[in-house]
Amino acid sequence: MLTPSPIPSFNLELNEIERSLISQIITTVDRLVNDSKVKEIKLALRLSDSFLNFERYCRIFGEISRNKPQISQARLGLVAITQMLLQGLWLSQREQPLRNRL
Repeated sequence: MLTPSPIPSFNLELNEIERSLISQIITTVDRLVNDSKVKEIKLALRLSDSFLNFERYCRIFGEISRNKPQISQARLGLVAITQMLLQGLWLSQREQPLRNRL
């Protein structure tokens, strides 16, 4: 009989900047899903600011990728998620007629 293997624990030590970006990603998704009157441009600006701070202080390649590849991989995941959300917010603004944005 086969026994299921346990789910590996997600035990990364995240710094404050990484936690801040994760929090902003969750806030962005939550507001997009649950708030019909959301100002997408404001969400995009807040997410952009949080991402720029992350990019400034959190290295992905070099020593970190050699010594702690799990952290490097997690940071690449945060970059991908942020890119997807910002692209979606930008495209949704482009699709709206100008009069609806004013």
